[in-house]
Amino acid sequence: MHGALWTIVGTSLRQRLTPPAMLGRVGSTTLFIAAGGNCLGALIAGGLAATLGITAPYWAGFGVAVAVSVATWRVFSRAAVADAYATPDQADTGEFAATP
Repeated sequence: MHGALWTIVGTSLRQRLTPPAMLGRVGSTTLFIAAGGNCLGALIAGGLAATLGITAPYWAGFGVAVAVSVATWRVFSRAAVADAYATPDQADTGEFAATP
């Protein structure tokens, strides 16, 4: 559930805040980092499971998720999201995006 919500919120804000000409580059860089992180995480989790037992990777993942949440809490605050939607839309029409 955490991964799904992170993807939705992160992608929405990234697309909103990235200039249109840079969307492809930023999106592919994000995917590259995520895929590389998954590979590195699998290697580390395998080592942890072999050394400390099968539950160790789950506890380590929990710790990392908490650390990432604490580190990025300000980035995804209500004020930051409101600021992202207060800027002109990406179509460069000069009009502001409608807020729900």
